[in-house]
Amino acid sequence: MKLKLSKRLQLIADWVPPQSRLADIGSDHALLPCYLAQAGIVTFAVAGEVNPGPMEAASRQVRESGLSSRIDVRGGNGLEVLTPGEVDVITIAGMGGSLIAAILEEGKEKLAGISKLILQPNVGEEQVRRWLDKEAWLLEAETIVEEDGKIYEILAASYCGGEQGQGQGLGQGQEQGQGQGQGQGQEQEQEQEQEQEQEQEQEQEQEQGQEQEQEQGSHSLSHTLKSLYEDRLLANGLKVSRAKLLQMGPYLIEEAPVVWFRKWESELEKLEMIRGQLARSAAEASKIKAQAVSQEIEDIKEVLHACSQKVKP
Repeated sequence: MKLKLSKRLQLIADWVPPQSRLADIGSDHALLPCYLAQAGIVTFAVAGEVNPGPMEAASRQVRESGLSSRIDVRGGNGLEVLTPGEVDVITIAGMGGSLIAAILEEGKEKLAGISKLILQPNVGEEQVRRWLDKEAWLLEAETIVEEDGKIYEILAASYCGGEQGQGQGLGQGQEQGQGQGQGQGQEQEQEQEQEQEQEQEQEQEQEQGQEQEQEQGSHSLSHTLKSLYEDRLLANGLKVSRAKLLQMGPYLIEEAPVVWFRKWESELEKLEMIRGQLARSAAEASKIKAQAVSQEIEDIKEVLHACSQKVKP
């Protein structure tokens, strides 16, 4: 039976590149890897689960879907279920941002060869963005979705730190023609040697060109990584700081989707409640914290007001 995903999981699935080898960490019922394997998008997947109940549910889903030869259900904490190099895409969804960042930090040695991270924190998106930025993972895209009364952000990132995930240049044809032309005369041997030298020169030129392209691409990614959270001006001239871009999302601030406004209006309501509670306390520490919360409220309102000018009625 063909699986159907929730809106949230479908958005994650849509960002998984074709022919990927996937690790879905905290896979729960393994719906995402099963769907991707059924659709032929992934060639192999690991469904990682730390809790016995969800792990058994994942194993049952894989068996019933007839995908036991392509999906390996493993028990373990975070990325410890992986062997370096066996997958190239990692998805982590449905956890807090601090937990996702901790899983990535604790399993950094397992990230060699990973081309893409697709992460969906339930809360604490800023902590995920900060970890990605610190570890030279370029945030390539982010989106936001509302489902069953809850709002989720989804982040996709690729590594741009230089060596990770890059293949080594392989020389080809260096032994072609060796031992050939025996008994055909010295001139033919010389012609073959010349052809081999020309082929090798062409291959070296191609390899050099590929290396230059990789270097240029790396420089471009590094520049994007560096500039992604640089202070920027919004429609009304408001300057948005690095801290606000990390908190509210560099792409989401630019796109300003309706769901994003709803999320931050809800966050403002929570902050107003906190400010009200602090105001009832006579403690000096509470007064200082109330001032910080008030400033946070005003900063968020300014960003929302500036972004609302870009939204057509």
